[in-house]
Order: sequence, then structure tokens, then C-alpha cells
Amino acid sequence: MPVLLMLLLMFHALPLHAGPWLREKGESFLSFSLEADLLEGGDFAAFYGEYGWSERTTVGLDLGGHSGEMSKALIFVRRHFGTAPGGMLLAVELGSGLAGGDRALRPGLSFGRGFDWKGHSGWLVLDARALILDEGRETAWEGDLTFGFRAFRKSRAILQLQARQPVSGDAQIKLAQSWVIERAPGRHLEIGMTAGIRNSDALALKLALWHSF
Repeated sequence: MPVLLMLLLMFHALPLHAGPWLREKGESFLSFSLEADLLEGGDFAAFYGEYGWSERTTVGLDLGGHSGEMSKALIFVRRHFGTAPGGMLLAVELGSGLAGGDRALRPGLSFGRGFDWKGHSGWLVLDARALILDEGRETAWEGDLTFGFRAFRKSRAILQLQARQPVSGDAQIKLAQSWVIERAPGRHLEIGMTAGIRNSDALALKLALWHSF
């Protein structure tokens, strides 16, 4: 598997994905993030965008790269699929583009629901995706379990368990935590850390800017 794709699967986190919740029609979301490896050096920069195409469809762009080289460039479509009893939402997604220099497809499923605890709102999301490469001859897998909590009126705490199975090698598990602060209406600053807990020695600091309009 290409080295850039290995790096992508090892260091790229997914806290920006909206889970099964779609953007409202005409609403846009943009983010730029930078993740720095504190142990081995190097960085990963990413640009992510979503647009509410309709009430049931969100389209988006997912770009990222290491040290000035593009590791991935994907466009995707997310569709609302259904609502289960109890308020659990389901969305399906299909992305297409390039990853590690190869043509790639990225199908995915997302389950999630919101909740309220002692007057504070929160959400729990399970995302599962496959990265299909080399015209279907190679597949990598990734899954994320995300717990988010609005701690204060203008801040959110996010905890995410990330699991990755590269095309070759052992599966990796990492834990990411971040704090998101609203700086102005529609604009947020995210500060976070990611640490490897199984088959990964990653220790990374992440900074991101979010903009909704």
C-alpha cells in the first residue's frame, strides 16, 4: 500500500463529520485543520466542506495531505436513510476521488442520536466506512464512535474512539479528545489531542477552524 495512504489512515481523525445529521438546504460548513505529530514530527493539513443540497441530501469535499503533498481528494454525497424507534437516525454516504495516488471509493454508514442530560445537550454517533482502492482489489476499513457534549453555552467537549484496519498490517485504535469553542456566531475553534492505544504510537495535537453559514 502506498506510504501516503498508510499515513492517512494512521493520523487522520474524523471529528468533523456530521454523522447522520444533514445540513439544512442551502447551509454550508467549512473547516481547515492542522494536526502535528508531537513524537516523530510531520503534520497533516485538511480542508473539509459540506453543503445542504436538499432536505435529504448533503454534498461535500474532503481534502488532506502531508508536508505539501496531497494524500486524498474526495467528493461525497450523504443521504438520510431512515429513523429508528427511539430517535436513532441513519444516513448513507458515498465518496469518490483519489487516496494515496489511487482512485478510491468510500462508502459509509452513520448512526446517531441526540440526548439531553441535566439540561445539557449531547450526541452519540457511530460511523463506519470502507476505502476501496485499486479497482476493488484492496480495501481499508475505519470506524469511529463519537460522544459529544455541550459543556457550556459556547463550548463543546468531544471524545472519539477511532479504529482503523489498513490494507495490510494490524488494526489500530486511537483515542481523540477535543474542545470546541464558539468565537463568533457560526465560527468555532477546535483544540484537540490524539493518542494511540493499540498498535499505534501516535501522539498528535490538532487545531481547527470551523465556519458555518
